[in-house]
Amino acid sequence: MANKKILLAMLAIVLTFAMTVIGCSKGSKSSGGNAGGSSGGGGTFTITGIPSEYDGKYAYLTGMNGVVLYYGFQSVDASTNSRTLPRISNGKVSLPMWSYIGGLGKFSGNETFDVSIDIINESEVTNSGISPVVSADFKLVKFSKGSATKAWKDKD
Repeated sequence: MANKKILLAMLAIVLTFAMTVIGCSKGSKSSGGNAGGSSGGGGTFTITGIPSEYDGKYAYLTGMNGVVLYYGFQSVDASTNSRTLPRISNGKVSLPMWSYIGGLGKFSGNETFDVSIDIINESEVTNSGISPVVSADFKLVKFSKGSATKAWKDKD
């Protein structure tokens, strides 16, 4: 599992470099590359039953299926590559889904892949590193039209 997190961290750094090279405009919400979906609104990954000690903190999702990288965050500022994260409230969080394959775009496809969730104190992340309060892995999450729901108790 540690090797997987290191690989995902390295892939996130590659994503940052790629987005910097592409040079998207400030405030851009996507730059194409919607693996398995259309250019519409994309889906969400919802986690329910999160312990109350994590209310008020923020969630960040990473996943991978072959060469496609998946992320869960609210929005991205391409000029700084900072990602705004959704806040956990009442034991629940919904993370808008993004995919990266040649470009970042909203994810609305039908795929199955492993998901890793980091709960952190900060509302924004960059590639300078993430210090999670806690992490949770969910194996073989089945997304339909870019969306899936899991309960915290289902983590591996």
